[in-house]
Amino acid sequence: PSIPTMGQWFKKEGYETVYTGKWHLPYGFQNDILGFTVLPSGMAQGDLNDTIVSRSCEAYLENRSKSEPFLLVASLMQPHDICYWAIIHKIHVPPKVPFESLVKELPPLPPNHKSRPRAPKEIDSKQCKYFTDLQWQYYLYIYHRQIEMLDSDLGRIMNAIEDNGYADDTIIIFTSDHGEGAGKHSNVSKWYPYDESVKIPFVVSCPGRMSEDIRDSKHLVSLLDIFSTMCDYAQISPPADVLGKSLRPLLENRNTTWRQFLAIESYITGRVIRTERYKYVEFPDDPVQQLFDMTADPWEMKNLYDDPNYIDIIKEHQKLLKSWNSR
Repeated sequence: PSIPTMGQWFKKEGYETVYTGKWHLPYGFQNDILGFTVLPSGMAQGDLNDTIVSRSCEAYLENRSKSEPFLLVASLMQPHDICYWAIIHKIHVPPKVPFESLVKELPPLPPNHKSRPRAPKEIDSKQCKYFTDLQWQYYLYIYHRQIEMLDSDLGRIMNAIEDNGYADDTIIIFTSDHGEGAGKHSNVSKWYPYDESVKIPFVVSCPGRMSEDIRDSKHLVSLLDIFSTMCDYAQISPPADVLGKSLRPLLENRNTTWRQFLAIESYITGRVIRTERYKYVEFPDDPVQQLFDMTADPWEMKNLYDDPNYIDIIKEHQKLLKSWNSR
């Protein structure tokens, strides 16, 4: 009760707060979420319920009274279903691509596809070992098709925002809860501290109110920053204990003092410290730890943890992690 949802926080400030789609706290789909009016969203996974989610958003935007400002959360599933596709094909791997004409259209494998840097056992134990190179390419092809499905439903919501006169004063945040292995390090799904799992899309837009067509690859930002950012733009004080920072100075391309590191959770017990240049990874009671130079080695192919030249950098990151955990 002491930790309000964004819906509760904005509702008390006069906002109409609406949620539709996956919730997952603790169940996948709920009809009752604290602080939100819940729109119908179905009970299935991505390709079976995303169209219901996007059409519910469309109907809401077309029929609301416009007497109050609104906060709308559209929790779409795709391309999440790629993990179920991979699980099914772990048991029944198609011996060849179903349609020969697809072979020439399959995307290439990433340059770190075969890379397996020394890693804690929790990471190594989850390597996907049952696809041939062609099957890996087919998996990536399916992933791209699921992203196209998401694009269609997102487009329906964006069109409804524009068609109903909200485009000029609505902030759009497009993001995700985790990444996807996508064949990098021969991984599928999300259970890794590598960038393919912990880095996610994060797009913010409001034409005329923030800088446009800018890609910021320097500042370290987090999902924790969403709450603070939304409060800042709505001119609402955030809850006292939020850990996130408002992204408004970055979105408006203003100079500002920013955080030096992020702490990230990986597979429940794993911890990652990400600074501007380095990524440090440790799991409890595992002697194998990782350090990557993200500038020189963005594909994370060389674990520097055992290199004596990096002892001071490792100690610095361990100190940051200890300080974070002590909070």
